[in-house]
Parts: sequence; structure tokens; C-alpha cells
Amino acid sequence: MMSRILFILSLCAFLGTAQAQQPRSWYFGLNMQAQKYWLYNYNDFNNEWLLPVAPKALVPNALSGGISFGRGFKKHFAFQADIQYSSQTQKFYFEHPNARPRVNIVCRLNYFKMPLVFQYNHLKWAKKTAGFYAEVGLQTSIMSYFRQTVTSIPGEDPSVSGQEIYEPHQYSVEVPYQPNNTYVWPAIDLFKNLQIGGIVGFGFKKIINEEYLLQAGFRFDYDFTDADNLTKGEYIYRSNLRYVLNSSAKTGEKRVNSHNIRAGLNFSISYFLNN
Repeated sequence: MMSRILFILSLCAFLGTAQAQQPRSWYFGLNMQAQKYWLYNYNDFNNEWLLPVAPKALVPNALSGGISFGRGFKKHFAFQADIQYSSQTQKFYFEHPNARPRVNIVCRLNYFKMPLVFQYNHLKWAKKTAGFYAEVGLQTSIMSYFRQTVTSIPGEDPSVSGQEIYEPHQYSVEVPYQPNNTYVWPAIDLFKNLQIGGIVGFGFKKIINEEYLLQAGFRFDYDFTDADNLTKGEYIYRSNLRYVLNSSAKTGEKRVNSHNIRAGLNFSISYFLNN
């Protein structure tokens, strides 16, 4: 009889413990990021004729959003996988010192991003339902679309003004160039389709009513692989038509890789699946 009572009490204690731990395990939710973005190439950013245009102070030039799926394990650790769609823009301004026209270049790149991060959680406030986290992980990105717009600004000669748009899989016809016209040219492989990068971040985490998980923090991600898909030469690099005359760049003749760099705010709200 006593053994049965002890067994029932042990079972109840186990179930109670399991029930208390479950809300902090599997979760599913939505995420959003607002970041500063750089399509960074050392040659481009150190060319005396080409000026990368920095984004405005409080205006992000990279936005992404998607879904999150994760699980807490052990006492302080968790992993989280995201599927996101991101759009980012890098602007350049070009002016050859002895030629016209001046040129504005806008590169917009869209990716499906799949980050996988591991988090260390230090929850201690309000009965260990709030605290800080730090994360590190890897990210795979797949190109979904790009658009590069090259706009000639008329200087002394207005006839050189016009706009050229480069997009994948577009149809174009060779026609005499006319000022103030817009031309759309096909461009299939200006940028590589697959990117591999790394992620680091930190922030604040809060569990609400053992049902919802809020996360807000800072995230930095850097693609290790080359974003450009160019044929390397010795004298001139159009740099995805970014008008980089590399033989006159301060960095010498060899063009280095381009990298996607993002840094900014990361938000998510999730629901614990096993409530």
C-alpha cells in the first residue's frame, strides 16, 4: 500500500515537473528585422571615382520578416531556425573627374534567408521569466530577385541623361540610345544565387504567462561568400555595372570579393506549442 502511494506521489511530482517545463520548450512564431545594409567591396569603397552612399541615420535600407521555430533545452540553452524574406538596397554615386555624366547606381537584392542560431539564456528576473540572451549561428541565403538601376544625371551636356535598368530574364531590343529614355536590359548572372554567412547577436527575452515568448535585440550577419558573379580581369571591372574602373582605384589591380553585411534590430513573438 505504502509503495503504491509513493509511486502515485512520484508520478504526480514527475507530471507536475514536466508540465512546468513544457511551456519553455518548443515554440513557433513570427520575426522581423530592420537593419543597415552594405554591399561591401573593398575596391568599390576605396575608389576615388565611386562613392557608396550611406543609408540615412534612422532609416533602415534592409528589411526582412518571416517565421521562427525553436526549442529550449538544458537550463540556459536554446536553438532557433528562421525562414525569412529580405530586401536590401545599396546606393552608389559615380563621377569621373574628366568626364560626364554623373551617375547614380541603386542595387536592390532580395534573398530567402535561413538562419540557424544557438542561444545562451540568462533568465533571472520575475521568477526567471525574463533576462538576456546571446546568440551565434550560420545563415544560408538564396537569391530571389535583383534590380540594378543606373541613372545618368545630365551635366554640361543634357543629351547624356537617361536610365538603364538591369533585371534577370528581361527582354531587350538593341535601339539607338536616346536621352531621357529608360532601357531595360537582361542580366541573368550579375549576382550569385547562394550565400553562406555567420550571425552574432544579443538581446532581451521575456516569457509571458508561460504561453508567449518575446525577443528583442541586435543582430549582425556577414556573408562569407562572394555576392558578385563577375569574370575577373586586369584593367576594367564594371562591378555589376557599378562603373568601377579598377585600374584607377587606390586598391590596385586585383578585385576582391563583395560581401553582404547587415546590422540592426531583431524582433520576434512566439507561442509555446506544448501548453
